[in-house]
Amino acid sequence: RPMSARAPAPTEHSYRVEWDVAAKDFSGYTGPRSVDSPSFNLGSAVGLHLRFHPAWEAGVCLLAVVAPDDLGLVCRLYVDGACKPGKPLPLSGGNSLTVFYAAEFPAHCCHHYQNLAVDFQWHSAPRHGRLSLT
Repeated sequence: RPMSARAPAPTEHSYRVEWDVAAKDFSGYTGPRSVDSPSFNLGSAVGLHLRFHPAWEAGVCLLAVVAPDDLGLVCRLYVDGACKPGKPLPLSGGNSLTVFYAAEFPAHCCHHYQNLAVDFQWHSAPRHGRLSLT
């Protein structure tokens, strides 16, 4: 197949972080109660983590990436395979530098979840990679 000449595309890479939550019991979680994943780094950004609210609102759970500041992230969040784009979540109070990239999903009726994940698309993310958290 012949190659065609094109302008080089901006360097953009993907990086996936998965969190296995199958052994966690979320049955007692209500309202704003949440659980955080172990922290991880993304390139030079340190101290990121996933935050999961299994009962954010009636019938809704929320998954977020907590970042130390606005990193210009583009991410897709996953709850047991269902996917939504992560959008900055406006917060009042707390650390003004902390940014939450969040998405709401339909809550599971039994509050049992298997896998939470985020895919990052970021110009300075590590080339391509995968990280599993437990």
